[in-house]
Amino acid sequence: MCGAVEGDYCQDIFAYDNIVAGTTMVGFVAPAHQCGVYSVPIFKNNVVHSIQGNGAQIFKHPADSSQSSCLEGSHFAAYKCSEAGAASYAATS
Repeated sequence: MCGAVEGDYCQDIFAYDNIVAGTTMVGFVAPAHQCGVYSVPIFKNNVVHSIQGNGAQIFKHPADSSQSSCLEGSHFAAYKCSEAGAASYAATS
């Protein structure tokens, strides 16, 4: 979605109600949201299936300093993925 380049802060970018199928690496690469806060969903109601890899790769939102202790991806479904349905390799405390 965004945030792949240093300085890209994902402002006003949201992904709602999408379906991804048949990709060879990952269905979605998306920023996390603040833990327990659902009023401003960045990534919501998305579905992936038939993925040859992870369904979603969730990363720390670069504009949210609270994610150094906790980050969350939610309201997402994945099935028929050869690896994890959702994954994150972001370090938190």
